Amino acid sequence: MNRLVNPFRYVAGVRALAVGLALIAAASCWLHALGLCQDSYLHFSPAPDGFTVWHVAALQIGMWLAPALALYGCGRALSPSRIRLVDVLGTTALAQAPILLLLVPLSIGPLRALVDRTAAELLAGTLPTPGQTAALAAMGIWSLAALALFYARNYQAYALSCNLKGWRAALSYATVAALMTVITQYLPL
Repeated sequence: MNRLVNPFRYVAGVRALAVGLALIAAASCWLHALGLCQDSYLHFSPAPDGFTVWHVAALQIGMWLAPALALYGCGRALSPSRIRLVDVLGTTALAQAPILLLLVPLSIGPLRALVDRTAAELLAGTLPTPGQTAALAAMGIWSLAALALFYARNYQAYALSCNLKGWRAALSYATVAALMTVITQYLPL
């Protein structure tokens, strides 16, 4: 049970990096199969025409690597411990696993069609039916839970690999996550 609560106490370094990169590759292939890409920190949109799986993978790696390097810099600045880059990269790569959970509802054809249809209806001024609202609410709850798990896992990975606790860990992590969210909104595809 402890391995599920905080897996980073048991897997770190090169092993975590290898598993994490495999998860990132799986997410990249899955996104490409869905015709999507991660165009900013935790936002998926339709991939531009001509986007190959390599383009999608490059974006996935960038959306993991940029925050990981920023967290490494924060850890170096704030922690009195010796910090290894491979531990930060490995644990933060492994912490990308909840992205796969975010892709589940997008992979269910009728649910994805419902989202697209409801968005078009809302733009046309039509309100969704109670059935549509219930399905969208269930998808929203699932996505919020996966998103919360993503943030919690990344925080655990950062705090443990950089040996940080308390307000320093929480504030520095929240700052990096907020900055990445804002900065990546303006990346050209």
